[in-house]
Amino acid sequence: MCQVLYNTLMISKKDQIIEAACTTLIREGSNNFSMRKVADVLSMSLGNLQYHFKTKSDLIHGIMKRYIEIYRIEFEKFFSDSNKGREVLEQFIKKILIDEVNDIDDPFFIALYGFADQKGMDTTLKYFYGELFSLLGQALETIADSPCSPEAIYRGTALLLPYIEGYGSVGSFVKLDHDEISGLLADTVWNILKG
Repeated sequence: MCQVLYNTLMISKKDQIIEAACTTLIREGSNNFSMRKVADVLSMSLGNLQYHFKTKSDLIHGIMKRYIEIYRIEFEKFFSDSNKGREVLEQFIKKILIDEVNDIDDPFFIALYGFADQKGMDTTLKYFYGELFSLLGQALETIADSPCSPEAIYRGTALLLPYIEGYGSVGSFVKLDHDEISGLLADTVWNILKG
């Protein structure tokens, strides 16, 4: 997923670092991820890397900002061609689920889970999930064919986010019927929005 945005933007040194960090994180996992390994991938000194990102937490924050921007771009592309309503919600959910399952080379959420217990990462993780939660909430507001209460948007998003995250983590290992799952989830979220 990182490669998508990397290919569409002018490549600054920070972009190069973030791309190398994404690749390193996914390859090494969170327990073995280090700034030294990222610097080695780029054939740069650790000091030069730390000029751009002072700490490991800063670098992880940069990676997460990149993922949020990718989601934002993908969501905007989806909604630029779509109408509103329950069928659009199902299409949106199916697209997200299938994209997550098919992104086997980029198991970002699995690597992200590894940071949950690491000291100093809680603020960065809260940022990432808060931004992703907000994006999904905006998507639900866009899809709804009439105004929904903030509580309904919150509840629908609260159901959708962990489901998508978990689906992305296990969907490539377990045979799942994407159409059925998307339909059931769309029905549940739609009922919450319209309830």
